[in-house]
Amino acid sequence: MSEMIERVARALAAANGYDPDNVPNNPLEPDDKPDWHKYKYDAAIAIGAMREPTLGMTDAGYMASDEHHTMSAAWQAMIDAALAE
Repeated sequence: MSEMIERVARALAAANGYDPDNVPNNPLEPDDKPDWHKYKYDAAIAIGAMREPTLGMTDAGYMASDEHHTMSAAWQAMIDAALAE
């Protein structure tokens, strides 16, 4: 599993009022995992939906990469644009 899927799953768990690191104590399920694991599928779906950038995201990425010459700056600008749309 990717680090990004875990990050997004943790954020989804927290947004839904769960402590991402909480491990439920359920004697019927001895292999319980932290609450964030319940959101792995949703996280992967959300990230996959962002695979095709919008025009606004693409424009922001180009501008940021020209200004800062880093992929990190372009990625952050594209995500910021997606959140602002």
